[in-house]
Amino acid sequence: LGPIINNNIQFDDLYVCDGTGSSHNDFLGDCKVDTVFPSAAGNYSQWTPSGEASNYLCVDEAIPNDDTDYVTTNISGEIDTYNFGNLIDYSGETIHAIALNTYKKKDDVGFMFSYPVIRIGASDYSGELTGTYDSYLYQQEIWETNPDDSQAWEGEDINSGEFGIKMQED
Repeated sequence: LGPIINNNIQFDDLYVCDGTGSSHNDFLGDCKVDTVFPSAAGNYSQWTPSGEASNYLCVDEAIPNDDTDYVTTNISGEIDTYNFGNLIDYSGETIHAIALNTYKKKDDVGFMFSYPVIRIGASDYSGELTGTYDSYLYQQEIWETNPDDSQAWEGEDINSGEFGIKMQED
């Protein structure tokens, strides 16, 4: 546990294993969580930036700035991917999983969906379809293995991969 700030408990490096499945089902030992942010445009820049020159500059904040800058689309199938900064130091460490966080809201009527997207090499992999709501909401998808080969993540895979989001209309 971390400090309590404004009646909110702050956590650092929290993970929970539920005892099911064939991996990550027991105590993993002392672990760390590294956070990396978009640092350049990826293969896809199909969403419209809100005013920044590049899409990735609209989503690179450590603390989201809501409607200050963002990317948007109303076209089903459009994808935005980003290159991220490199992991700090992963040599000799096991990478148990990656978590792709999206922070989003819808700005039109009807129900909108999106997928988190990982691009490894020339292949795209979509995560779970999730809804988008009238106010901003974090959604996180955990990827325990590299979808390109179903093996454990290697730092090089993460550092050379792209991560983003794909729009899907109802």
